Amino acid sequence: MYLLRTLQIAIFAWLGLSTTKSYGQDNEVWDLTSYDFKTQAILHLDKNWRFYWQELIDHPDQLQGKRSASVTLPHVWHNLLQDGPYEPDGYGTYHLRLKLKPHIPYTLALGFVVSSYKVIIGSSILEMGKVSKSPDKIIRSRGKRVITFTTGDDPYVDILIQVASVDYKSGGIWHPVKLSTPAIIRDFKFREYLSDAVLFGALVILGFSHFILFINRRVELAPFYFSAFVFLVGSRIAINGKGSLLFNLFPNADWMITYKIEYATFFFGVSSLMMVIHNLYPKDSVWKFDTQAKYLFVISVVLLMVLPVKHLYKTLVFYQPYTVFAGILGVVTTFRAVVNKRPGAGIFLLGIGLQVFGGVYDIFVSRGIIHTVEISKYTLTLFAFCQSFLLSRRFSLSLTRLEKAELSIRKINENLESIVKEKTRALRSIMSSIKLGVLTIEDQKGGIGPEYSTFMETIAPMQDSSNFNFFSEILDKSLLSEDQKSLVKNIIHASLKEDRINFDINNEKLPDYIELMSGNKKSFEIEWVPMLSQETVEKILVTMRDVTELKDLQRSSEQKDQESKLIKSIIKNGKNFYLDTMDSIRKLLELNESILSESIDNNRFTWLKRNYHTLKGLSRQASFSTLANLVHQIESEIEGLTASSDTKLFYDQMLRIKDQLVYIDSIAALHFGIVDHSRLVQMQQDHYEKVLDYILNPHLGLDPRSMTAAINLSGRSFLKALEPVRRELILIAKELGKPEPIVTVESPPLILDGSYPELINHIFGHLARNSIDHGIEYPDERAKTNKPASGRILIRSWIQEGELHLVYEDDGRGLDLQEIRQAAAQQGLEPESESTVDVASLIFMPQLSTKVHASVVSGRGIGMDAVAASIEQVGGSITILPNEKQQHYLVACFLIRLPIRETRSLYQVV
Repeated sequence: MYLLRTLQIAIFAWLGLSTTKSYGQDNEVWDLTSYDFKTQAILHLDKNWRFYWQELIDHPDQLQGKRSASVTLPHVWHNLLQDGPYEPDGYGTYHLRLKLKPHIPYTLALGFVVSSYKVIIGSSILEMGKVSKSPDKIIRSRGKRVITFTTGDDPYVDILIQVASVDYKSGGIWHPVKLSTPAIIRDFKFREYLSDAVLFGALVILGFSHFILFINRRVELAPFYFSAFVFLVGSRIAINGKGSLLFNLFPNADWMITYKIEYATFFFGVSSLMMVIHNLYPKDSVWKFDTQAKYLFVISVVLLMVLPVKHLYKTLVFYQPYTVFAGILGVVTTFRAVVNKRPGAGIFLLGIGLQVFGGVYDIFVSRGIIHTVEISKYTLTLFAFCQSFLLSRRFSLSLTRLEKAELSIRKINENLESIVKEKTRALRSIMSSIKLGVLTIEDQKGGIGPEYSTFMETIAPMQDSSNFNFFSEILDKSLLSEDQKSLVKNIIHASLKEDRINFDINNEKLPDYIELMSGNKKSFEIEWVPMLSQETVEKILVTMRDVTELKDLQRSSEQKDQESKLIKSIIKNGKNFYLDTMDSIRKLLELNESILSESIDNNRFTWLKRNYHTLKGLSRQASFSTLANLVHQIESEIEGLTASSDTKLFYDQMLRIKDQLVYIDSIAALHFGIVDHSRLVQMQQDHYEKVLDYILNPHLGLDPRSMTAAINLSGRSFLKALEPVRRELILIAKELGKPEPIVTVESPPLILDGSYPELINHIFGHLARNSIDHGIEYPDERAKTNKPASGRILIRSWIQEGELHLVYEDDGRGLDLQEIRQAAAQQGLEPESESTVDVASLIFMPQLSTKVHASVVSGRGIGMDAVAASIEQVGGSITILPNEKQQHYLVACFLIRLPIRETRSLYQVV
């Protein structure tokens, strides 16, 4: 049976092939004298047609002076754009001029022409119905005809096709006009006829076979509706097929009857197919599919009985969109059946998909959107074969399934008890030997199931699982915070006995690591797995793996790595630099402690954040990476606090920093014997005075060795003060993936004393960090502006009018005035004027930053504010110098002025 149907499909596919070509020119005359119809294909006459609206022309001589439009076949009147659109009811003449070989017989084959036509080729005339200018005198007819003519001595041939249309949605020549030799056309028409005959016969056989299936087993209605659907498809092929099967068998068939049959096949075909889908998959059908089909059937019967033939085409405005909608519902229903794994749903989905595609395609053809032949009869036939295969297979396998089910049930009943016992023993064996803590949480209050691994007894007391509670015995005894414990309980409560989506949404919030205090602290990796029953979470499987030793090794490794980095830092920077840095860090902590000892206002709170920011910079310069990361974390915590927050939180933060300092001191004491936190520098008073006299009066002279010793003990050179900045720049550039910037210092020999070395370090540390993070671009971006890959930083200094003048600039993109203005506007700040300098100077305002996300390097809006505050604290100033502007960027150039105090905090060696 299946082999026969497969053979039918193959024959249909072969017979449906047509070797046709479109061969034309854009001139007024088609020259086909070189076209070989015997070796080439049937020719589609699709171009160079002239259309004469409201004209019935009998001879080419009448064409002179007539108004026409150039058209391409197939063609309908309401799609004519040059002079239209026209109403469907009307008449016109198509004209085409060919140049053919003389004294050769040719045959012209016409397809579907609405609704009557007359072909005139010289003395040869072909008529279908009767063409007339008066609608009442038009005789409508259907069918596809051919006309044969022979060329004479004159190779030029004029083809005139008069067409009159009435009672159709559009008039004109709907199908291509073909030209070839009589033998080729006869063969082509025979194959079209045979193709439709085979299709029609196969569908009739399918229809009767499924109707018999329904008679023998009336429980299922799907075969009945399918047989009705197949008969309707076959009828439509007989009427509208390429072979004009009905009109070849009944040439005088009544036009009105065939017209109503055509519409009936469309109307009833949709409703019958909807009923097929519903009866096949009733549990998957949507939107009361069967009710819609019944209403559609009743409406179709009423319309066919009441409406005159000439108004039937107007119903397509409703039926065609609804057909698309019904097709979509059918696809959705079938897709749901596939998802629910209904038998044969995949094959049916393929068939229904082909049918919906063919139906939509033909709607486009009927609307004139696509100018090709209709394909729904082929897709409907393929769908019919798919459905036939499905129903036949369904019925033929019913008995086999029943027999197999009976045998399977008998075997299952015989072996079920032994299988359960065997699986239970295997599960218990696994649970007793596995080195994992395994249990299942079965109720929302933390109760567990009876099955658990033996290893769980080493984690918690498990003598009686019925009284064991996961929340009280494990979760509450862990080192998780109270908020985390509460979150875990809430997630388990919301997930058990509910849809799995509740668990999936919150799964990432469950901890994957916990620590328990049972004598010694133990560490466990924990995993949570939902156990489902039809997408409902019945239990939650919890596995716990002891990773205590692994975590101890990890902590030991991290501690050794941190210790190694500290040792390298002290060796690289020197003992004195280490002591200076630690002293500066402790001073900053003392300042913050003094701030916390009194009531905190907004100003003091700002200084608290500035000091932490400076402390982080000092830590980075000294390569105290762990301390720098800790301070960065504390900065993030402070961002969520205010001046009115609980001071205990601030004290806790300081204790964490002090703990880290104790650890750093212990490493320094253990490996280098450094136990003093300050440098005691002793120097004879007279020797110190001699150095000062030399600096102020160089003509007096001084032993160079004494002078160098005095300088090394009493102060630090300007270049020496910048060395930590250089080192930090190298580290930051490496972190950001940028080349190390080239730093140029233009300065006379300057010696800094007192707090100035630390101040210089602080100022240029902030400026350099902003340059490498904000200003200096990545190499690919710098290449676009012809800049070298490495950034350039220039620092200049000189003494003028009792002040130390310092200039800092880089060759990066500059200050983004647009972003500065936007960031300031968000804080309600306005520049003093609209000058570029005043706008750029807004960066010195507290909390102002143009970065969206803060990094360890910069972006909290504290750096430039801290720089300005530190300079103003010693009586100095910082300003932005007017400079070159590129688009909305101002080239960064800062001028710092610091006073030279009477305490001689700065000396110039000349």
